Amino acid sequence: MMGRRVVIAFLASLPTLAVAGAAVAQSEWELLARQRIAVTALEETVPVDPSAGVFSAVGLTMRGNDLYLDRMRLRFDDGDTQEIVVGEVLRHGEQRIFDLDGNTRAIIAIVLIYRRPMNPMADTVAELHGRR
Repeated sequence: MMGRRVVIAFLASLPTLAVAGAAVAQSEWELLARQRIAVTALEETVPVDPSAGVFSAVGLTMRGNDLYLDRMRLRFDDGDTQEIVVGEVLRHGEQRIFDLDGNTRAIIAIVLIYRRPMNPMADTVAELHGRR
């Protein structure tokens, strides 16, 4: 009887634990920029405020329209760059996470190199987040 109560109490606490875990996971990410993707261009340079700090990864989420992302080029405050080959379609609402080379680094710009949006009549927005 006692074991059953413990199991029931544990199962009842799972939704609370899941919510707490999601809040912690979400809090380590910071919005760096939202960039509308131009239908006439094949590349966007997204400036990042240098005072945003240092990050260990970049998260990219597409909103509104799917986009074939060829690659990303990250520019850091020390002059270094990191090229990340993606080579796939990013669907609306999907997030991709890319670890940065080395330890945490200060990003000053992110260059998105892509093909024209799938539906040129729909807005395409790239949301870029940094993970501390």
